[in-house]
Amino acid sequence: MVTLTEEDMHRKKNDVKARITLLLSLPDEHQMRFNKYKTTRELWATILKTFGGNEATKKTKKNLLKQQYGNFKVEGLETLEQTFNRLQVIIGQLQFMDVEIEQDDLNQKFLTSLAPEWLMHTIVWRKKSDLDTMSLDDLYNHLKVYDQDTACAYIASQSSGSQIKFEDINQIDEDDMEEMDIKWNMALLSMRVDKF
Repeated sequence: MVTLTEEDMHRKKNDVKARITLLLSLPDEHQMRFNKYKTTRELWATILKTFGGNEATKKTKKNLLKQQYGNFKVEGLETLEQTFNRLQVIIGQLQFMDVEIEQDDLNQKFLTSLAPEWLMHTIVWRKKSDLDTMSLDDLYNHLKVYDQDTACAYIASQSSGSQIKFEDINQIDEDDMEEMDIKWNMALLSMRVDKF
């Protein structure tokens, strides 16, 4: 008679949970094919072999991801958040493939990929001395502050923007106008300071 210790039962319970989690993560059409593997270790090895590809496939995937990263730009009317999220997906895939990206390069890539209405902000942020150590999340959160102002600037730059009535402009709260003016002046000042 085999005696199971509490540790053995705990290990078996964790193995069953892990196996179920792996099976549930597979597409439905693969469930029956992988269900025959009784241990998590066997199941995981088979999943990696089936979906991981060989070295040539991995190299091709890695090169494609590097190319996507190199050519990364805003798409159409994509928002700041959508651009950030799309870049995060590419970065995550590159990290999974063991491709390292320097923080400064990553931040510069994000800034240069933004739409033209972000130009003033990107110029200011590209001159920052701590850009090489700042995380991409921090940079995104700093830029998010200007998201509404940039959207307004984009709308104003469109052909229909010239048809804005004087009454529409007068409806903008005086404090908001002053805040926008201060932000633009601060951006210009920081550019001048960086020149000297």
